[in-house]
Order: sequence, then structure tokens, then C-alpha cells
Amino acid sequence: MSDASARGFSLLEVLLAAVLGLMLLILLMRVFVPMSKGLVRGTDQSALQQTAAIALDRIHRALVRTPPQAATVGNTGRALAVHPLASVTAAGRQVFEDKLTVFWLDPTGRRLYERQVALTGTLPPRFATRPTQPQLAAYAVPVSDQRVLATEVETFTVSVVGETVTVELVLARKAPDGGVPERFELRRTYLLRNETT
Repeated sequence: MSDASARGFSLLEVLLAAVLGLMLLILLMRVFVPMSKGLVRGTDQSALQQTAAIALDRIHRALVRTPPQAATVGNTGRALAVHPLASVTAAGRQVFEDKLTVFWLDPTGRRLYERQVALTGTLPPRFATRPTQPQLAAYAVPVSDQRVLATEVETFTVSVVGETVTVELVLARKAPDGGVPERFELRRTYLLRNETT
């Protein structure tokens, strides 16, 4: 073996290779870090969108069987009670379920809940039950038999005008890096069943 081939790399060659490697690493980080942040933001937005859609689907399933006289909105617009139809007799008489379905927002916990409230010993099932505002407020409290429909809820607003119910749901997730939070807003308007069908 000759002296020239066994000599190895000089200090200048090693430093030059280290600087080039560092520059390549910095270039790759400048490309991949924003891409990964975009991926996380897209995933968060998708998760919020899916949560909102599932929650509004549950509300829709209750409203589709509810006539206008059987929907009650709380004074703050953050609670909705519906008394869905169980069936309609051959004579056209409405028969209501023996329970109310209550949807409400817990603003401190930022959760949207669904709760079934049994109606025992009240009116016959052919009459719609509309809770009073104090009753609706009493139903919209944490209990063990409620279902969480959505978390990270910023706003849940319901309004009833005639035969239409408008539901607005805004979900927001804080950014892990302290940046701009991800928000998703969904508003749906539903037409309640006609009283005679």
C-alpha cells in the first residue's frame, strides 16, 4: 500500500463535508417541518368536521320525527328539547314517545350532551310535551345517563322559527404550538314535520 492511499481525509475535507451535510439537513427541515404542520392542521380540521357532522346527525334524527309543537329551545339558545313521534295511527292521530330528548351545551366543559328524559305519569302519549324553561334548565345538567355528542364545543346555538329549526355548532381545538386554533363551524336548518302527517 502506498502512502497516498492510506493517508485518509484531511481536516479541510472533513469540515467541508460537515458543512455540506449541515446545509442539506437545514434545507430538508425547512421543507418537511411546514409540511408536517400542515398535515397536523388538516387532520385536526378533519376531526372537528367529523365530530360536528356526527353530532348534528344525532340532532337531525330526533328532529325528523318531531312536529313543531313538540320542540322547545332554552332561553339562552343552548338547549333543545324535542318530543319525537313514535307513530301515527291509521286514523291520523299522533302517538308520541314516552321520553323527551334533550340536547344541551355545558360551556365550562365545552361538551355537547344528549339526554333521554322519561315522561312517566304525565300526559297521554297522543299529546306533545313541551317542558317549561325551568324544567328544561333542570334537564340540562350533568347526570350519569347522558351521552357526549361532541367535545371542544365553542358554540351551540338553536333557534326555532315557525316550522324551521336552525342549529349552529362551532368546534375549536387549541393549536399545540400556541398558534391559531383550528375552528370548524357548521350550521344546518331543519324543517319540522307538519302537525297532521
